[in-house]
Amino acid sequence: MKEKYFGFFVAFKIQNRSYLGNKSKLLEFIEQTINEHCFDCKTFADVFGGTGAVADYFKNKYQVLVNDLLFSNYVIYDCFYGKEKVDLKKIESIVFHYNENIEKYISGEMKASNNYYLDNFKNTYLSNDNLKVVNFIRNDIAKKKEFHEINSRESNILITILLFAIDKVAKTTGHYDAFLKNDKNEYKKIKFEIPDIEDIKKEITIDRLNANDFVRKYFADIVYLDPPYNSRQYSDLYHFLENIAENKQPELFGKTKKFDRAKIKSDYCTAKAEDQFEDLIENIKAKYIILSFNNTESASGKTNVRISRDKIEEVLSKKGDLKIYEKDYNAYTTGKTKIKGLKELLFVCEVNK
Repeated sequence: MKEKYFGFFVAFKIQNRSYLGNKSKLLEFIEQTINEHCFDCKTFADVFGGTGAVADYFKNKYQVLVNDLLFSNYVIYDCFYGKEKVDLKKIESIVFHYNENIEKYISGEMKASNNYYLDNFKNTYLSNDNLKVVNFIRNDIAKKKEFHEINSRESNILITILLFAIDKVAKTTGHYDAFLKNDKNEYKKIKFEIPDIEDIKKEITIDRLNANDFVRKYFADIVYLDPPYNSRQYSDLYHFLENIAENKQPELFGKTKKFDRAKIKSDYCTAKAEDQFEDLIENIKAKYIILSFNNTESASGKTNVRISRDKIEEVLSKKGDLKIYEKDYNAYTTGKTKIKGLKELLFVCEVNK
């Protein structure tokens, strides 16, 4: 794809980051299935939004609602889809200044107001030089907002720029449940780019709710579901980005430096998953439910899947007329494992109950 430029900067899109379960490669399959089976629809809700790639893909076709429990994802949605007016020239100027002064942040010539990130995350997810830069800039964004130099959405745009830059230099396999030693990114310097914020034809609603609360609050013609299916909590995988986004500077624990994530852990990764799923489907108000599922369990032999295919079929069949479609798919995983025979399934339920 040809790079798009914003002034002096390469412009990045919302889907341009590593994220477990990212559906970017399946968007055409999802669209084709919707086109063939969903009619007279004006609204589209992405209940477990993640990167926002699915919502973004349909943003000019439907009035979109996108939701995620993680604050870092909400910040990114506000960056790209928020309603508050922003001064993009001001953002460009700030980011140009950040890039011009990276060596001063590293040398200590320009000092941060506090060193929480530097003191707590040395020798972990980023090189120590990159961590010095992140430490300074996150403090600077908070200071600019406190003194009303930037508004709330402009703050979220700058935080998004920081999060996407971290993603490109992190010493990880694409998540923050562990970090790599002697990684090639140890020597890669952080650089800041500008988000490609488009003029959107239709209104986008963003929210940060538990999925089961979200479906009670909103109606949509099409409700798209891609819940977590195994025991791996997204709050564990992306705690580092969550910490930076919130900037509450909590106490940290263990080798991987995680904060207390009890309030953002998902029941869909626990023994409660099937009960939560039944409650979710029962309370959805929609014409159609589209659910993504892959056969990781049967393809890999692992047994940590919390909601089985049989359970999904049983629950959705009670809600309406159900059809299932499949496509070969190489999923992004949290390590180097290659799973053969992996398929992505789309459950299409025309609601009649």
